Amino acid sequence: MPKYTIRLRNLFIFMGFLLINIPLVSNGQDAGKKKADIRFLENSLSVAMQQAKAQQKIIFVDAFTVWCVPCKQLRKTTFKDPELAAYFNNNFINVSLDAEKGEGIPFAARYSLKGYPTLYFINAEGELIAKNEGLINAAALLALAKQVTEATSAVKE
Repeated sequence: MPKYTIRLRNLFIFMGFLLINIPLVSNGQDAGKKKADIRFLENSLSVAMQQAKAQQKIIFVDAFTVWCVPCKQLRKTTFKDPELAAYFNNNFINVSLDAEKGEGIPFAARYSLKGYPTLYFINAEGELIAKNEGLINAAALLALAKQVTEATSAVKE
């Protein structure tokens, strides 16, 4: 067999090996990133209220719409911050509500939602503790969340 045929065959074998293993590497990286996200209950405020009462936690609500560009930006950047995600997953019951569908419609009316995104911190009885209107970065949202948890823990004592 000529040398160029052997080299060509080896090149095809190597390329085949790469093509088979690239999806495996890619999926592993995506799975690792997914763990850093805030875990949200989707459109289930009633479930969040029950869990908040049982676990004595505050509810964090991401009120969004599907057409809102800053809402999408929050999900792509802020909510993927590992430190922020860990804090929120440990300290809050997190729920995302499409404010134009289902439970989001009465929620938007009750809390006088004016723009998107709006982030709410409410207690298990539905009382507003704090909110943020508009896009916010991870550091600022984490600072707000820590203020909320410190203020509510001081009230409990």
